[in-house]
Amino acid sequence: MRMNTILFVILVASPAYAQAVDTEVRLELRVPQATCALVIQEHVDFGVITGQQEVLRLSPSSNRHQTPGRFTLLGQYASEYMVSIDFPSQITGPGTPLAYEGQWEQATAATGSFKMIPGSAFHQSAEGAFERHFRVGGRIQGLSINTPPGLYSGQISITTTCN
Repeated sequence: MRMNTILFVILVASPAYAQAVDTEVRLELRVPQATCALVIQEHVDFGVITGQQEVLRLSPSSNRHQTPGRFTLLGQYASEYMVSIDFPSQITGPGTPLAYEGQWEQATAATGSFKMIPGSAFHQSAEGAFERHFRVGGRIQGLSINTPPGLYSGQISITTTCN
């Protein structure tokens, strides 16, 4: 933290008495510290996968027995903050690995208007407190009626930086 001290001299004058008074005033300037905190609300859950189910839509009301992932980034005074995401190219389970294509979107409020994020990184700045909401879903490819039932999984990595 860098701290600067500025000295002010205040002159107080009275019309009846030509008298001057000097006093010191100290002013401490502090640069606000950037902060970021990532909070996971919900993990991605495709539910029971069959040959017909392959897309997990990002809007929670569009899915039956499926849940898009949700997380929030909270912080303060970031000249720049970044969220990057790394989706697995495949999910694995009892059968052949299945191709996975992740999708994500962001909004300024949990019930706000979400917008798709192209690519794997989201950049923004904030002069005060901020809150950013994200939803995660995607598409599983290669499903058929011959896909062995069972639990398929993969790992989505989320990284945040705050400057």
